[in-house]
Amino acid sequence: TAFTLGSKGDSIGRLQYPVGVTLNVAENEVYVADQDNHRIAVFDMKGNPLRTIGRKGNGDCEFDEPSALFFDSASSILLVADSDNHRIQLIRPAGNGALVRQFGSQGWNNGQFISPMGMAVHPVTRHIFVCDFLSNLVQVFDEEGKYQYQIGSR
Repeated sequence: TAFTLGSKGDSIGRLQYPVGVTLNVAENEVYVADQDNHRIAVFDMKGNPLRTIGRKGNGDCEFDEPSALFFDSASSILLVADSDNHRIQLIRPAGNGALVRQFGSQGWNNGQFISPMGMAVHPVTRHIFVCDFLSNLVQVFDEEGKYQYQIGSR
């Protein structure tokens, strides 16, 4: 059965420029990067709104235009590309969310981002691959967030 998640707005269940989505099948949850509301909107698998995680800011579990999400089912951690804060936040998504760790800052050096936009986690090495849109490369980090290498060049 087809359904739609959310509608335009800023109250719970409403979205402003959804740009990323990922699933937590074990908890029957859908996470949406709600970019202009600066939060993660959480729905059940049938499209019913459950809660939101975060708000605009640069603190723990706060976001400035989150752009991409990746749920790592092996660790039950949600990775958030926090684009305008130039970082990746790893959070436990239960309740209001709890920060596990974060890495990255604004800049052009290894381990820094201009606009992180996508992520994946290697299932064996646990390396985190991050697309950095404006620097035209993919940076690779270990599971603690330490820079390892890059794919592409500036």
